[in-house]
Amino acid sequence: MGLQTLGFEFGKFFFQLINLAVLIMFLAIPFWIYKKIKALDNRIEQISDKLDKLISAREPKK
Repeated sequence: MGLQTLGFEFGKFFFQLINLAVLIMFLAIPFWIYKKIKALDNRIEQISDKLDKLISAREPKK
């Protein structure tokens, strides 16, 4: 087994490693987007609650 063959095998292994990393990244993107949307949803909920409190505080008491 020559040095050239060894380099080729290492290159194939390295290429597979990069492919695996890219695959994991693409699988992680939807989860990341879901987390961001969930955080935005929670933030909107908080702002909505604050607005409701402000509106109810301004309404004249009967």
